Amino acid sequence: MNRGVGSYRARGLTLLEMLVAIAIFALIAVMAYGALNQVLRIRDRVTAERRFWSGLAMCFAHLQDDLSQVRPRPVIDDDGQILQPFIIRPEDMQVLNAPQLEFTRGGVLVTGNAARSDLERVGYQLENHVLWRLSWPVLDRAPNTVPVKSAVLRNVTEFRVRAFTSGQLWSDLWPQLSGSSPIASPMNPLSPFPRGVEIKLAIRGRGRFRWLFLVHE
Repeated sequence: MNRGVGSYRARGLTLLEMLVAIAIFALIAVMAYGALNQVLRIRDRVTAERRFWSGLAMCFAHLQDDLSQVRPRPVIDDDGQILQPFIIRPEDMQVLNAPQLEFTRGGVLVTGNAARSDLERVGYQLENHVLWRLSWPVLDRAPNTVPVKSAVLRNVTEFRVRAFTSGQLWSDLWPQLSGSSPIASPMNPLSPFPRGVEIKLAIRGRGRFRWLFLVHE
């Protein structure tokens, strides 16, 4: 039957047209997936960078807060010896499992009605590639007194501390005493604080970082 000039003939998609449409859709999907994958990778890198720099800033803040509150208060260790108020131990003394940096600080928040000191004994120690902050529950320790340890920074491969002396020299240990002993005694009087402290950190895959802190008494 002849429908005339204005007539039309309805028809469906041919197999070839359908295959072309599927191929175009698949190409668009692949392109979209690639773009999304790239965005996700960038987001993961940005998140990792933000976490790293945030952790590094937090480490700096902990050190800054502690070193700005040093106090001239010696403490008694669990062996009954009187320790200097500020101690820097060289790296080769880590066999003693003692923190490289240890000192008495003030300004600790005191809560409750009980009268107590705002002083605290703190230390910093590198162990198993983690920089730990140590906080002793009491100033003068009883036998088997254990400090509370909190992780400050991870993936640390080196932690070095140096003191800036009154003679404008750098030293890997403090106090500056004959025999380099951190123990206070009548023959080994308490030393003043160093004028400043240099801290160097090496972080796996990130390089080295160096901070200088003024020590405020």
